Amino acid sequence: MKIFEFLIIILISISVIMLNNTLANDHNGPGCSIDLNIETHLYDQGITTKDIETKVYAKKDQIIWLAVVAQNVSNLDSYQFDLLYDPEELSYVGSMEENQMEFEIMNILKKNDGVTIGFQCYLIEPGKINIANTMTGDDEQKAPEGSGVLAIIGFKTLTNYPNARLTLANVLFIDSSNNQAVVQHLSHADIGYDMDLNRGKHTLADLIYLLRVLSNY
Repeated sequence: MKIFEFLIIILISISVIMLNNTLANDHNGPGCSIDLNIETHLYDQGITTKDIETKVYAKKDQIIWLAVVAQNVSNLDSYQFDLLYDPEELSYVGSMEENQMEFEIMNILKKNDGVTIGFQCYLIEPGKINIANTMTGDDEQKAPEGSGVLAIIGFKTLTNYPNARLTLANVLFIDSSNNQAVVQHLSHADIGYDMDLNRGKHTLADLIYLLRVLSNY
Protein backbone atom coordinates (compact mmCIF):
# COMPACT_ATOMS: atom_id res chain seq x y z
CA MET A 1 0.00 0.00 0.00
CA LYS A 2 2.81 2.40 0.91
CA ILE A 3 4.50 1.81 -2.45
CA PHE A 4 1.22 2.49 -4.27
CA GLU A 5 0.68 5.70 -2.32
CA PHE A 6 4.26 6.75 -3.02
CA LEU A 7 3.76 6.22 -6.77
CA ILE A 8 0.53 8.27 -6.68
CA ILE A 9 2.37 11.14 -4.99
CA ILE A 10 5.11 11.02 -7.64
CA LEU A 11 2.56 11.06 -10.48
CA ILE A 12 0.72 14.01 -8.94
CA SER A 13 4.00 15.90 -8.48
CA ILE A 14 4.98 15.30 -12.11
CA SER A 15 1.55 16.48 -13.28
CA VAL A 16 1.82 19.69 -11.25
CA ILE A 17 5.30 20.41 -12.66
CA MET A 18 4.11 19.84 -16.22
CA LEU A 19 1.09 22.10 -15.63
CA ASN A 20 3.27 24.86 -14.21
CA ASN A 21 5.63 24.64 -17.17
CA THR A 22 2.69 24.83 -19.56
CA LEU A 23 1.30 27.90 -17.82
CA ALA A 24 4.73 29.54 -17.72
CA ASN A 25 5.10 29.10 -21.48
CA ASP A 26 1.55 30.10 -22.31
CA HIS A 27 2.14 33.23 -24.36
CA ASN A 28 -0.96 33.41 -26.52
CA GLY A 29 -1.15 37.18 -26.52
CA PRO A 30 1.37 39.77 -27.71
CA GLY A 31 4.51 40.59 -25.80
CA CYS A 32 7.11 43.32 -25.61
CA SER A 33 10.76 43.00 -24.58
CA ILE A 34 13.88 45.10 -24.17
CA ASP A 35 16.91 43.79 -26.05
CA LEU A 36 20.22 45.27 -24.92
CA ASN A 37 22.21 43.91 -27.87
CA ILE A 38 20.93 45.09 -31.25
CA GLU A 39 23.71 43.35 -33.14
CA THR A 40 21.72 40.11 -32.94
CA HIS A 41 18.06 40.38 -33.87
CA LEU A 42 16.80 37.15 -35.42
CA TYR A 43 13.80 37.07 -33.10
CA ASP A 44 11.33 34.21 -32.97
CA GLN A 45 7.84 35.06 -34.14
CA GLY A 46 6.36 34.05 -30.80
CA ILE A 47 7.38 35.10 -27.29
CA THR A 48 10.79 33.58 -26.59
CA THR A 49 14.18 34.79 -25.39
CA LYS A 50 16.00 34.11 -28.66
CA ASP A 51 18.37 37.04 -29.36
CA ILE A 52 16.79 38.96 -26.47
CA GLU A 53 19.52 40.07 -24.07
CA THR A 54 18.13 41.56 -20.88
CA LYS A 55 21.41 41.98 -18.99
CA VAL A 56 24.63 43.74 -20.01
CA TYR A 57 27.63 45.07 -18.15
CA ALA A 58 29.04 48.53 -18.65
CA LYS A 59 31.32 51.21 -17.26
CA LYS A 60 30.90 54.94 -16.82
CA ASP A 61 30.22 57.06 -19.93
CA GLN A 62 29.42 54.01 -22.05
CA ILE A 63 26.66 54.44 -24.63
CA ILE A 64 24.27 51.52 -24.98
CA TRP A 65 21.77 51.19 -27.80
CA LEU A 66 18.81 48.94 -27.06
CA ALA A 67 15.84 47.72 -29.05
CA VAL A 68 12.27 47.54 -27.85
CA VAL A 69 10.82 44.45 -29.52
CA ALA A 70 7.21 43.50 -30.20
CA GLN A 71 6.60 39.75 -30.04
CA ASN A 72 3.79 37.51 -31.22
CA VAL A 73 1.74 40.38 -32.64
CA SER A 74 -1.16 40.07 -35.06
CA ASN A 75 -2.49 42.81 -37.35
CA LEU A 76 -0.34 45.50 -35.72
CA ASP A 77 -1.14 48.98 -37.02
CA SER A 78 0.00 51.33 -34.23
CA TYR A 79 1.74 51.21 -30.90
CA GLN A 80 2.83 53.25 -27.92
CA PHE A 81 4.82 52.52 -24.78
CA ASP A 82 6.66 54.13 -21.87
CA LEU A 83 10.24 53.29 -20.98
CA LEU A 84 11.24 54.00 -17.39
CA TYR A 85 14.80 54.38 -16.10
CA ASP A 86 16.80 55.93 -13.26
CA PRO A 87 18.02 59.39 -14.40
CA GLU A 88 20.80 59.25 -11.83
CA GLU A 89 22.15 56.14 -13.52
CA LEU A 90 21.38 56.80 -17.19
CA SER A 91 21.15 59.75 -19.53
CA TYR A 92 18.86 59.57 -22.56
CA VAL A 93 20.89 59.94 -25.79
CA GLY A 94 18.29 59.60 -28.54
CA SER A 95 15.93 57.27 -30.37
CA MET A 96 15.15 56.13 -33.89
CA GLU A 97 12.50 54.13 -35.67
CA GLU A 98 14.99 51.70 -37.19
CA ASN A 99 18.61 51.30 -38.30
CA GLN A 100 18.73 49.66 -41.70
CA MET A 101 22.12 50.97 -42.80
CA GLU A 102 24.29 49.79 -39.91
CA PHE A 103 22.39 46.85 -38.41
CA GLU A 104 19.77 46.07 -41.09
CA ILE A 105 17.02 46.60 -38.54
CA MET A 106 13.67 47.55 -40.06
CA ASN A 107 10.76 48.80 -38.02
CA ILE A 108 8.15 46.06 -37.66
CA LEU A 109 5.41 48.27 -39.17
CA LYS A 110 7.32 48.22 -42.48
CA LYS A 111 7.51 44.42 -42.55
CA ASN A 112 4.76 44.08 -45.18
CA ASP A 113 5.65 47.24 -47.15
CA GLY A 114 3.80 49.41 -44.67
CA VAL A 115 4.52 53.13 -44.54
CA THR A 116 4.83 54.84 -41.17
CA ILE A 117 4.06 58.39 -40.19
CA GLY A 118 4.78 60.26 -37.02
CA PHE A 119 7.38 58.17 -35.18
CA GLN A 120 7.52 60.20 -32.00
CA CYS A 121 9.63 60.07 -28.88
CA TYR A 122 8.88 62.34 -25.93
CA LEU A 123 11.02 62.79 -22.87
CA ILE A 124 8.07 63.13 -20.51
CA GLU A 125 10.33 63.76 -17.55
CA PRO A 126 13.79 62.63 -16.44
CA GLY A 127 13.42 58.88 -16.17
CA LYS A 128 10.39 58.46 -18.44
CA ILE A 129 10.24 58.27 -22.25
CA ASN A 130 7.12 57.80 -24.34
CA ILE A 131 7.30 56.43 -27.89
CA ALA A 132 4.47 56.11 -30.41
CA ASN A 133 4.21 55.16 -34.07
CA THR A 134 1.54 54.31 -36.64
CA MET A 135 1.06 53.24 -40.25
CA THR A 136 -0.71 55.25 -42.91
CA GLY A 137 -4.20 54.01 -43.75
CA ASP A 138 -5.82 50.92 -42.27
CA ASP A 139 -4.80 48.16 -44.67
CA GLU A 140 -4.86 44.89 -42.76
CA GLN A 141 -2.78 43.24 -45.49
CA LYS A 142 0.13 45.48 -44.56
CA ALA A 143 -0.29 45.15 -40.81
CA PRO A 144 2.51 42.84 -39.62
CA GLU A 145 2.42 39.68 -37.58
CA GLY A 146 5.12 37.97 -35.55
CA SER A 147 7.98 39.88 -33.97
CA GLY A 148 10.12 42.89 -34.75
CA VAL A 149 11.62 46.15 -33.57
CA LEU A 150 9.44 49.04 -32.39
CA ALA A 151 12.23 51.48 -31.60
CA ILE A 152 15.96 51.80 -30.99
CA ILE A 153 16.93 53.89 -27.98
CA GLY A 154 20.29 55.05 -26.70
CA PHE A 155 21.45 55.69 -23.13
CA LYS A 156 24.72 56.81 -21.57
CA THR A 157 25.83 55.44 -18.21
CA LEU A 158 26.50 58.14 -15.61
CA THR A 159 28.06 56.29 -12.67
CA ASN A 160 31.31 54.44 -12.08
CA TYR A 161 29.37 51.36 -11.06
CA PRO A 162 26.20 51.13 -13.19
CA ASN A 163 23.19 49.51 -11.59
CA ALA A 164 20.29 50.54 -13.80
CA ARG A 165 16.89 48.98 -14.39
CA LEU A 166 14.95 49.63 -17.61
CA THR A 167 11.23 48.99 -17.34
CA LEU A 168 8.46 48.90 -19.93
CA ALA A 169 5.05 50.31 -18.97
CA ASN A 170 1.73 51.25 -20.56
CA VAL A 171 2.45 49.18 -23.67
CA LEU A 172 -0.46 49.46 -26.09
CA PHE A 173 -0.86 47.71 -29.47
CA ILE A 174 -3.63 48.79 -31.87
CA ASP A 175 -4.80 46.85 -34.94
CA SER A 176 -6.13 48.12 -38.28
CA SER A 177 -9.70 48.08 -36.93
CA ASN A 178 -8.66 50.30 -34.01
CA ASN A 179 -8.94 47.51 -31.46
CA GLN A 180 -6.57 48.14 -28.57
CA ALA A 181 -4.63 45.59 -26.57
CA VAL A 182 -2.81 46.34 -23.34
CA VAL A 183 0.28 44.16 -23.51
CA GLN A 184 0.76 42.00 -20.42
CA HIS A 185 3.81 39.92 -21.37
CA LEU A 186 6.65 42.36 -20.67
CA SER A 187 10.37 41.67 -20.38
CA HIS A 188 12.51 44.35 -18.74
CA ALA A 189 16.30 44.76 -18.64
CA ASP A 190 19.28 45.62 -16.42
CA ILE A 191 22.60 47.33 -16.95
CA GLY A 192 25.20 46.39 -14.35
CA TYR A 193 28.84 46.84 -13.50
CA ASP A 194 31.42 44.22 -14.45
CA MET A 195 34.68 44.29 -12.55
CA ASP A 196 36.39 42.60 -15.49
CA LEU A 197 36.02 45.85 -17.42
CA ASN A 198 38.46 47.37 -14.93
CA ARG A 199 40.54 44.29 -14.20
CA GLY A 200 43.44 45.03 -11.88
CA LYS A 201 41.95 48.37 -10.74
CA HIS A 202 39.60 47.21 -8.00
CA THR A 203 39.15 49.54 -5.06
CA LEU A 204 37.12 49.89 -1.90
CA ALA A 205 34.32 51.21 -4.12
CA ASP A 206 34.16 47.79 -5.80
CA LEU A 207 33.52 46.17 -2.43
CA ILE A 208 30.85 48.75 -1.64
CA TYR A 209 29.18 48.03 -4.97
CA LEU A 210 29.13 44.30 -4.28
CA LEU A 211 27.57 44.94 -0.88
CA ARG A 212 24.91 47.08 -2.57
CA VAL A 213 24.05 44.29 -4.98
CA LEU A 214 24.01 41.58 -2.32
CA SER A 215 21.76 43.65 -0.08
CA ASN A 216 19.47 44.63 -3.01
CA TYR A 217 20.07 48.28 -2.16
